Amino acid sequence: MMNRINFELLAVKLGDAIKYSKSVNEIERIARATLRIGKRHFENDYITSVRAKTIYDWIKSLELASLTQEEKIKRCISFIEALELDEKNKKEMYKLLCHDRAKTISFGDLVQNLRKLPIEPLLIENLEKRLFEVEKCIENKAFLAAITLMGSILEGLLLAVVALKPKEANLSKSAPKNKNGKVKKFHEWTLTDLISVAHDCRWIDADVKDFSDQLRDYRNMIHPYHQIRKGIYPDFDTVKICWEVLKAAINDLTYTCTNNP
Repeated sequence: MMNRINFELLAVKLGDAIKYSKSVNEIERIARATLRIGKRHFENDYITSVRAKTIYDWIKSLELASLTQEEKIKRCISFIEALELDEKNKKEMYKLLCHDRAKTISFGDLVQNLRKLPIEPLLIENLEKRLFEVEKCIENKAFLAAITLMGSILEGLLLAVVALKPKEANLSKSAPKNKNGKVKKFHEWTLTDLISVAHDCRWIDADVKDFSDQLRDYRNMIHPYHQIRKGIYPDFDTVKICWEVLKAAINDLTYTCTNNP
């Protein structure tokens, strides 16, 4: 079970991180769209910035909202994404959301959900092996390798679901087309294409799409120059974030395939 998140600290840190990159009106608009709650006002004499106080009031309102903690975290993540923080500050916010979770990652439940998917047994077996390799990478602090493998698992899963639902996939407005305007063959689709189509077809939720894009970007760090340009060096907290993305994607896809075959 998840421990309590320190929303007070998150509110202060996020308010400090936003600085002058968004106007108060922009923050209000983004908060209403992503948090989807009523806003209250809270006393805090130490916050003098109007932007920071706006952030503070929204995050504290989220803390008191009648939602599960998991739902609060999902909405908070959507809020953080929409604020378009730089990578360093974004990672710090994610750490505040995840730091109280268990220090180890459980693979058992995920494997069980994976086995519920109506995809070919050989692919299931391959993906299971990759999951166990992820576990070994994490145990040995090979975090970049773990993230790269998680990206490959996500890509394999999405491609399998596209193959299960070819008509929906081909009719999606996000389906990639060649220079002649025809939808490309599935094996030519990129991970970006697969994520966009999965969301357009409502196979994955908006928050999963947003963070699948983030996992895709982390996965691209397999290219050294991409990593150097981004200046990102994954640690255990980065891996936990990516793990939550993969877990949510598998859960959404399992629900899609078992309830809407």
